[in-house]
Amino acid sequence: MTAPLAHCVSAECAVPARRAYAFLADGLAVGRWALGSFRARRVGPNLFRGRSLFDGAEVLYRPVGDRARLIVDYHVGTDPRALVPRVMARVVPGETTGRVPGSCVITLVAWRDAAMTDERWQRLVACHEVEIRLVQAQLAKRFSMRRSMERLLRDGVGDADARHLGSAPRRGTPTRSGMRRGRRPPHSRTLSPRGERAG
Repeated sequence: MTAPLAHCVSAECAVPARRAYAFLADGLAVGRWALGSFRARRVGPNLFRGRSLFDGAEVLYRPVGDRARLIVDYHVGTDPRALVPRVMARVVPGETTGRVPGSCVITLVAWRDAAMTDERWQRLVACHEVEIRLVQAQLAKRFSMRRSMERLLRDGVGDADARHLGSAPRRGTPTRSGMRRGRRPPHSRTLSPRGERAG
């Protein structure tokens, strides 16, 4: 029986195709879902280094995206001058396959290196089954948080919410107490020697 030459996994994601593509093309984001490239860091122009969760081995990779076709090729290896495209991600808009507009289908494809042992290949296959679910879950969470933020900004937020979002009210804007931020209340002004309130 001929050994398998490639492995493919797919998942439907409730996010727009362009947003999914941007996530998959983000080299640092790869370090949050690719089990062989965790804790990724940038080491050069569009070049990243990650570490395997299995044996701690380091790997270099370069995501090369095609925005028009919604495809990302991941060039991987240990020598930055000899990386090869071993993994590909493709995003298909949901409406293309009769699904809900604003959704998409993501497919990951990995090709088997001729020198890869059966044990190593089976581990890669198992990783891909998990990785596509990690991509699906992380996209769903990011999109949900983004929509919540947009809803807050659309409906307006109070001081407490603004501080929670990491920003402070602008100087001179009304606060919950009804006073304008940056101005002292009248009763806090000091009195002059004549008993008049100082400015």
